[in-house]
Amino acid sequence: MSNFQTYTFPDKEEKSLTSRKAQSALLLLDSRDRYNIKDDVYEQLLETSPNSFLINPQRTLGAGLIKRIAVTEFSFPWSTPNVNERNNTLIITDIPSGTEYYITVQEGFYTPSELADEIKAQMTIGWKNVNTGVADPTYNAPWDCYTSPKTNRFTITSSLAGTLWKVKPASGLSGLMNITGYIANKDATDTFISGGIPSMSYTSYIDVCSKALTKYQNLKDTLTQLNYSDIICRIYLGNNINGPTTDTTYFGSRPCLNLSNQIVNPKYILWNENEMLTTIDIQLYDERGELLYIPKDNWDLDFFLTLHMSES
Repeated sequence: MSNFQTYTFPDKEEKSLTSRKAQSALLLLDSRDRYNIKDDVYEQLLETSPNSFLINPQRTLGAGLIKRIAVTEFSFPWSTPNVNERNNTLIITDIPSGTEYYITVQEGFYTPSELADEIKAQMTIGWKNVNTGVADPTYNAPWDCYTSPKTNRFTITSSLAGTLWKVKPASGLSGLMNITGYIANKDATDTFISGGIPSMSYTSYIDVCSKALTKYQNLKDTLTQLNYSDIICRIYLGNNINGPTTDTTYFGSRPCLNLSNQIVNPKYILWNENEMLTTIDIQLYDERGELLYIPKDNWDLDFFLTLHMSES
């Protein structure tokens, strides 16, 4: 009879470590809260543009060991016309005399073809002398403006015999040049001038900024051209259509009342865990570093931000 060899193993205590996500809370920002609420009625004693405001509800907005704050979702109503009081001027320069002339387009939402028709209508009324503001009969000859059916490029033509002219930026800004794609100081050839592919948008993005929320941020934001900081998130504008752009698919040519998105990789902002959050200031900047233009008639269209507050 054979002997079976047996093996024994000492009992070992198993050690395990349970991990969990840090405790967090949500701060839900409503731009309507820039007004005081009393008895469910907004006390709009002083109308305030949603492009720069302060929320101070006289109570704590965030309490606890908050160490990080991040914007994780936004809902924004786009109500800024792509042609407005900041960019509705087109200036040309008569090359022989150096005299500048301009037209002004009425504020509104335009597709490329609609804007070309409006520019043509204003040129037909007459170019005005920049210095006098009076229409110059020299520039009342037939003008035309049209867009390419394939690229939506703008072309301006003139039947002024022997006249050379060029497009000029308005007051140091881009004027209508920015959205129509014209290149500054490009001379007309054979009485016409064509631009590049138009953007048709007043701005390509919105920078949402807050000095209060970023006051403990050691790593400061920087931009390649502009010098403001305190950015809590950037909202890029577009129609999210990865296909051909047609006359009717340009973002900015029409209002968009539900521009919303969840931010996959939010910016986490350092916060002092020993300080409670009581007030929030918000500023909205366009791509030129100016406060976002929002017509006063649309100040009642408010936006919303979801802020994630974390204890670690």
